[in-house]
Amino acid sequence: MGADRSFADEPIRPGDIGLPPDYDPRYIPTGDDLQRAAVQSLHRETSFVVVNRDTPQAIVDRLDTIAEVVLAASQVKGEHQAKAVRLGLALELEFWLARDRLDDWPNLIVPLLKTSLEIGDRELQSRIYRAWSMYLFVSQDRTRAAQALVAALDYAGDAGREDLKLLIRAERFNLRVLEMSLDEAWAEAETLLAAARRLNYAYIQGRVYFSLARAYQIAALPRETFHYAQQALVIFLQWDVIGLAGECVGAMLNSLYHQDAHLDHYASRLLSTLETLGRSSASPFFQAVACYNQGLRLYHRADYERAREQVLRAWLIYRTLKYRESIERVKHMLGLIQIKRHRWITAERHLRAACAYYERAGQAAYTVHAYHALAFIWYEQDDFPHALTALEGVLVQAQALPEKAAREWLVRLVSADIDDVRRRLNGQPDSPKL
Repeated sequence: MGADRSFADEPIRPGDIGLPPDYDPRYIPTGDDLQRAAVQSLHRETSFVVVNRDTPQAIVDRLDTIAEVVLAASQVKGEHQAKAVRLGLALELEFWLARDRLDDWPNLIVPLLKTSLEIGDRELQSRIYRAWSMYLFVSQDRTRAAQALVAALDYAGDAGREDLKLLIRAERFNLRVLEMSLDEAWAEAETLLAAARRLNYAYIQGRVYFSLARAYQIAALPRETFHYAQQALVIFLQWDVIGLAGECVGAMLNSLYHQDAHLDHYASRLLSTLETLGRSSASPFFQAVACYNQGLRLYHRADYERAREQVLRAWLIYRTLKYRESIERVKHMLGLIQIKRHRWITAERHLRAACAYYERAGQAAYTVHAYHALAFIWYEQDDFPHALTALEGVLVQAQALPEKAAREWLVRLVSADIDDVRRRLNGQPDSPKL
């Protein structure tokens, strides 16, 4: 028998490996050839993103391919480089979060910043710095996020773009608002809103209203939180800003359950809105918000087992997304649920972790809320002497709050609980347990 012919014995034709039949291996592509290939690839991927704007999961599934084309095209000299940067900017935060690839986003943003600097496009430089600041903000590096926004503002000014400058100012306001007093926040908000009206820039109005909602939420003022989040939601829905619309709904739901008279059918409608928004986004954030608020709703219905299941689901998603503040909010909620389940040690662990975070973050009103919840570990065990001592300490904290509205509301809330405990100590339990 003759020897078997190996694959190497067969001549390889260019068409077998996808090359033109007349391909010459000695051929070296020119700059024009590379430009043509880059432009064709950009056109293909840009068309894909535009066509699939309403089906974000398709973009998520193709994320690596689009990012590779953007990076490759941005490195080939030519007029198409600006288009490559714009396509890269279209691969926004939600897509990277959906793939659990947040830390890979800078691998795209940083080279695109270099390209925008090389081509001297100030507008693109500003937009990239804004994107970079969003990454740093989500990663909890607020100092560097603030620095990135300062750079973005400078480039927007050099580009002569008043609208872009206003956008960056609004982002800086959102970054700093939790560190401001309510009076300071209102003063800056009024300035930004006036500028937004002058430029007819509705998105900025929504952004500012939502920043105010965040400020009131941290100050533990639920009615005001609901009001400003609702105003922002109307604008974001008009302009199809899905991600921020979802955040507004989350803030409204949370504040609804902290008001004196929350209505369950409002919560149902808001959860339905959140579900609708989630179908238009690839971000798992919507699922986390929905799970958390379903848990909150079940808690207020005294269905503590199912409430715990939903809140734990939210915790798992927030942990994947690295949303530190949301993770601590979940711990706070789990503490409340575990009190009702009579898991005293677990409840105390969750609530003390929340207290420590709020104290580090300078969130005084939420610190009072967390210590208030701790007092109910004794209350629920009918240990009213210890509960009274704890509540009296919480009252001192509430009285020391700097913001008048938050101080008055929490003092009133804690004082009512102290009165209730004293009645119980006197053998007059004329009000139900909370």
